[in-house]
Amino acid sequence: MTWSSRSRGEGGLATPRLALALAAFAVALFAGLASVTPALAHHPTYEAARDCDENWSATATYVGGPFLRRIEVSNVEVNGVAFAPSWSNAPGAGFVLVSPGLYRWEGVSSGFTIFDRSGTGDFVGGASNWGGTITQYYDSNPGLGVTWSVGGTAIRHRAGARRARSSASASVSSRRGS
Repeated sequence: MTWSSRSRGEGGLATPRLALALAAFAVALFAGLASVTPALAHHPTYEAARDCDENWSATATYVGGPFLRRIEVSNVEVNGVAFAPSWSNAPGAGFVLVSPGLYRWEGVSSGFTIFDRSGTGDFVGGASNWGGTITQYYDSNPGLGVTWSVGGTAIRHRAGARRARSSASASVSSRRGS
């Protein structure tokens, strides 16, 4: 079989088209990954555990990030005890009481512990003794005002099932510093 320049050109044409299609797919994939909201990467975590000897632990952290964030701790109960700001090593003024059961921290931090509690033999059972929500907000409109949008939520349901979710569907507007 002999190769002609015509058959060679036709065969050579399919290879660049395939290469271009693959390159376009790679660019689209990279662009999609690069456009993931950075707030979702800087989220709160909440883990709780108990063993057969009634030893227990509960830990919540804020992963941190280089931009302004708001963390709200809402109705958190750990082993029957309501969250206390003294449990946290949040920088600045720490968590402040906003309303009964709701504490808030605002600032920039590379991360901190919201709480890290544990006990041996003093486990308090019952769904009402474990639960609450920790929500992280980010400023989705940097500039003169602040528009707080949900960046991530860690939930401990009263029934004891742990679920973590991230969402950017809700936003709250306020003036900077409020």
